[in-house]
Amino acid sequence: MRVIAPALAPDWRLGIFNRLRVEPPCYRVVILQTNSVGAGDILSLDVIARLQVHRRYDGALRSAPNPDAMEKWNEADWVDVPIKPLQAQNQRQCPANN
Repeated sequence: MRVIAPALAPDWRLGIFNRLRVEPPCYRVVILQTNSVGAGDILSLDVIARLQVHRRYDGALRSAPNPDAMEKWNEADWVDVPIKPLQAQNQRQCPANN
């Protein structure tokens, strides 16, 4: 997946949609570092302006695709996911300090 989070930069950032180990469920986006193996920032859904998934990666693999390879995927294969319903659900369920 990829997101636009104005607090980071105006361009797309590659990441993984992740669930915190709390109940009820609470979600974050872990931003991937390109040219590296590690993860970068962990973002609340509240700070994300846009979210897209790619048709080519169905999530069935145990690990995420290489971020450097993802940057080369065809633009036409990225699909917008409505962020507002995800944000609303997350705001109801997530503790304010997570």
